[in-house]
Amino acid sequence: MAVGSVFTMRAEERGEYIVVIPQSGEQYTVKMADVDRITLGEQEVVVSTNSGQTKSYGYGDVDRILIGAKTDGILDITAGGNIAVWPKLVTSTLHIAGAEAGTPVKVFDVSGKPVAESKTTSDTLELNIENAPAGICIVCIGKIT
Repeated sequence: MAVGSVFTMRAEERGEYIVVIPQSGEQYTVKMADVDRITLGEQEVVVSTNSGQTKSYGYGDVDRILIGAKTDGILDITAGGNIAVWPKLVTSTLHIAGAEAGTPVKVFDVSGKPVAESKTTSDTLELNIENAPAGICIVCIGKIT
């Protein structure tokens, strides 16, 4: 089974965000203007929004927290199952977690031209795509026919 991820662009959504990236790679993103508070407790960080939503993460589960992160229009990465693909805005390295070892991964530009490919050697993969052209890319994980 192949899993595809599409980087989508929406210019009206550009801005500054709080981005929490847990070890799983699944990102939690909130516009800075929507953040009520960030609480750094003894064992966890909690992000509270103006709408009353809260997300908490134990420090051991957090890979990184970006405060004031700017987006360049690439906002959504979707993948099925337990596969995570990050970051949303890639400058050099694309991270993929949750695919079985030996799973093929290919990155294509919007014309369908392959720009990078590899196979996972464990349940995570760091794929160098710094030579890929700027723009929208499609990530395919699994058997590609």
